[in-house]
Amino acid sequence: AHSTLVVGDRSSARIAPQSAPRRRAGRVLGGPRNTEVERRRLDGETTLLLSHDGYARDFGLVHQRELTLPADGSALLGVDRLIAAERGGSHAQAGDFALRFHIHPRVRIAPNADGAIELTLADGEILIFEAQDLTPEIEDSIFFAAPGGARKCAQIIVRGAAAPGAEIVWSFRRRAGAQVPPGGKV
Repeated sequence: AHSTLVVGDRSSARIAPQSAPRRRAGRVLGGPRNTEVERRRLDGETTLLLSHDGYARDFGLVHQRELTLPADGSALLGVDRLIAAERGGSHAQAGDFALRFHIHPRVRIAPNADGAIELTLADGEILIFEAQDLTPEIEDSIFFAAPGGARKCAQIIVRGAAAPGAEIVWSFRRRAGAQVPPGGKV
């Protein structure tokens, strides 16, 4: 499970099925050929510009992600874009995208009255997730990194039409005026 944008309910990489011979089962067979990463710092704010062409062959799309962290750490601002690949494959109908954010099992998550998603962290701090002009949804997911094995968790999903020019603007922000109790306990 990845916290990223998925086109047409397909991975951007091709993975050998579990039915493949033992040494190949689950291995990555192919995926993005071109990935780009750029880091910018301005007035203490850090921005990462990322992209991959993992959907170019099947859908003629490149996925770009821009992440910005302000100097005070009060928010994580994101923009995901789908742009036309210079050289793509069949340009098959991509259908929809799903932008997923998998949430740790210790985080309580619920929609609020404004249509945003409220996340209550284990220390009592509250974050608000919003997606500009799109309605985020909450669905079940699975957390695999627990020492005791897989655990149930939730994920935030934003859906839309996968086409060149699609742009999803989203953010995780500290709730204004939220106070973390002394010692970080609720």
